[in-house]
Amino acid sequence: MLKDSVILKIVVVTITLAWSSWAAYPFMSAAVNPRRKALALYPVFLMYISVGFLIIAID
Repeated sequence: MLKDSVILKIVVVTITLAWSSWAAYPFMSAAVNPRRKALALYPVFLMYISVGFLIIAID
């Protein structure tokens, strides 16, 4: 029952996406120029979103 719940998958993916982005922010902020934080975080965020869509889409 819980395995097929798309709503549950969306909620879990949203929570984990927020947590992983929050965890990556300090690491990326220390590694790049302060003016380029958003530019450095964009590929990381895009990767997390694509993995999240795969989790939601795959049965």
